[in-house]
This record gives sequence, C-alpha cells and structure tokens, in this order.
Amino acid sequence: MNNSLHAHFLQVHVLQSPPLRDKVLLKEHVVPVGRSPKLVDKFNGPYYITDCGPNFTYKLRRCSDQKELKAMVNASNLRQYVDPTDYRDPPQAPERPVPDNTPDAQNNPPTDNYQDDQIADNESTDSETDSDNGDEPNNVIDDTFHEVEKLLKVL
Repeated sequence: MNNSLHAHFLQVHVLQSPPLRDKVLLKEHVVPVGRSPKLVDKFNGPYYITDCGPNFTYKLRRCSDQKELKAMVNASNLRQYVDPTDYRDPPQAPERPVPDNTPDAQNNPPTDNYQDDQIADNESTDSETDSDNGDEPNNVIDDTFHEVEKLLKVL
C-alpha cells in the first residue's frame, strides 16, 4: 500500500512539475474586504517560473511587469496557465440581410413571392367566413419594414 501512495505522489508532483519558463497561475489566499470568497478569482497571474528550489518550490516572475516575487512558492499553490488565445473562436452567427429601403424597392414589390400569395389566399377565405361577424377585425401578418423616427414608452 505504501508503494502505491508513493507512486501516486511521484505521478502527481514530480513527473508533472512545471519546467523553467513555463507559465503558471498563483493561488490567492487573501480575500479583499467586502468581497465574497465564492466570487473572487482564486488564482492570479500569469507568472513564469525562473528557478527551481528544494521541496517543490519555485521562484516566479510576473509576466505583465517582469517583477520577481521575493519568496519561493510551493507547487501546491500553482496551477498550469492556459492561454485563452489557444482556443479557437466560437462560430459566428450568420449575418441577417438588411432590407433595402430605397424608393425603387418599395414601389416595385416582388411578384413571385409565395408567402404573399398564401397570405392573400388566407385573407380571401377569412373574409368569406367572417362576413357574418363584421365586428371582429382580421389578423393580417405584415412583414414589411417601416422607418421609425421616435419610440414612445407606454405606461
């Protein structure tokens, strides 16, 4: 049993120890006053390793201003830094076509639009069936874009 614990220790700490010039994050133990420990970043960095000391300790230098930390840091307080630029960007949503608001496009509607024919057919059948009820207005779907000069807030 002692051999398996020793093998696990070697596998986790010794064999995966970060080499020199490797970027790491440093664990932050102090939580600022007024901040929740759950919401504060637990690791600061990136830092890069400049020297290896005894008992899995490392000398670190901050990447942003090249300032070296005074004390050596134990490996248990370090985490491997993963550069966010190494990941590819998420797929972009396809661009929606912008409606053409030129006067020519408004005066000449497309003649072969299948939806317009369906709406016109539905309106004619609705007007025949609702001819008895003249009080209710017909619901018409209108997909045309209209320019708006000012939006009003209704309370």
